[in-house]
Amino acid sequence: MKALLLKTIIPLFLALCVLPGCARHGDEEEIRGLIRLSVEASEGKDLASLMKAVSKDYRDGHGNDYNGVKGVLLFQFMRPGNIKVYIRHVEVKVEGTTAICEVRAALLRGQDFKELKDIVPQDADVLRFNIIFKRERDGWKAVSAEWARAGLQGLL
Repeated sequence: MKALLLKTIIPLFLALCVLPGCARHGDEEEIRGLIRLSVEASEGKDLASLMKAVSKDYRDGHGNDYNGVKGVLLFQFMRPGNIKVYIRHVEVKVEGTTAICEVRAALLRGQDFKELKDIVPQDADVLRFNIIFKRERDGWKAVSAEWARAGLQGLL
């Protein structure tokens, strides 16, 4: 179950970390705010909103492209159960039309957790994401991402 969660929720989180964005400090704050909005869209299983955040040119080292992410999201949203995301850390660095965002998050599926303290370790994956954004004509879009398990220390 945990392996399936890891393989299927990662593209979901990749998509939820971006939506359209605009001056360096303003871009950083915009991306942080959009991450919060994307978490809400993910928890609401809103595929259309999440896909607006992914570049048509998206490619990552795991073989995912735009259509691959869309398929995984659709599969996840059709499955029963809640999706819950707890963001623990966000760092955004903007250079011109490129931004690099590091995010640590706990990802859960199935149960309705009210607070982070309610999580049982075996029910969650704690991951560290490094997401590359490009500012496109219609806003910030994810063009690539890498991720790794952060372990329970990632919650701190």
